[in-house]
Amino acid sequence: MEIQGQVNYISSLVGYKTPARYSARAEFVFDTLELKNKRVLDVGCGKGGLLAWAALQGAAFVLGLEPEEEGAVGGSYATLEKVVSTLSLDTVEISRSTLDGYSFSKPFDIVILYNVINHLNEHAVVDLHSNPDSHNIFLGIAKKIRSVMAANGVLILADAARSNLWGDLGTKSPFARTLEWRKHQNPAIWRALFEHVGFRTLDLRWSQHYLLGKWSSNFLMRYVTSSHFVMRFILNNENTMGNR
Repeated sequence: MEIQGQVNYISSLVGYKTPARYSARAEFVFDTLELKNKRVLDVGCGKGGLLAWAALQGAAFVLGLEPEEEGAVGGSYATLEKVVSTLSLDTVEISRSTLDGYSFSKPFDIVILYNVINHLNEHAVVDLHSNPDSHNIFLGIAKKIRSVMAANGVLILADAARSNLWGDLGTKSPFARTLEWRKHQNPAIWRALFEHVGFRTLDLRWSQHYLLGKWSSNFLMRYVTSSHFVMRFILNNENTMGNR
């Protein structure tokens, strides 16, 4: 199957309305980041949309961790398996392991945390900004991520911000009905946390609404919709797996 055909197949399988929407999202997340010949780790990879994109762009190896329990209603892992097997993505490995449960042997050039950082500890994330104990829990998570990355590796972190019009009003957002805003944190909190353990912030971008384009990629527009952002960090710290 040629690449466009693969993109078409993946987009429908993982839940995008059109291949164009899938491509736009992946291109926005990775932007100008070089994927060819890179080792990529996707933590909480879900149905595998970004994982598959990295593989199709020539990544040397892609590991997807999706610790969905057997028989879960969401069915993410079953879809993930179908994506990998149907497209014969030989450079991809998937596992039900957690970040702590997987035995890593080589460092990664790129680590993806797409809409997953708050799920790594949903209890501690609620008061991460004010509770030293919760802050220390997430410092440990950040150090774990750092430990599996190569020097100059890039971390991609995407999530919904805590600050949102609908959340501040104490009601559900019509744009993100299932979000529990108190289980998220603003970009400034994540920036301080990851910079504390040796990362440097590359950029922060507010996600675009597909139909509205670039003008929708700003804090105000995101504040009244889904508050979704993408941050990228670079690790040029000596305390990495690649330099042990």
